[in-house]
Amino acid sequence: MNELADSSSIACDAAALAARMDADGYLLMRGLVPREAIADVQRAVAGLAHEAGWLRRDREPAEAIADP
Repeated sequence: MNELADSSSIACDAAALAARMDADGYLLMRGLVPREAIADVQRAVAGLAHEAGWLRRDREPAEAIADP
């Protein structure tokens, strides 16, 4: 698997971003959203998945281990 291409250096170039999206199918911009905001969303989603029974009950939701 190849490393993801970071598009941070072209963040202000709409044409370059569009070309990268067309070519790669994604845009990765490290540091665009604060880590704690991402962690908050991750915890919320894991909590919902845990409550729905999608994650193992013997683990904390933050560990996010699927329960097949």
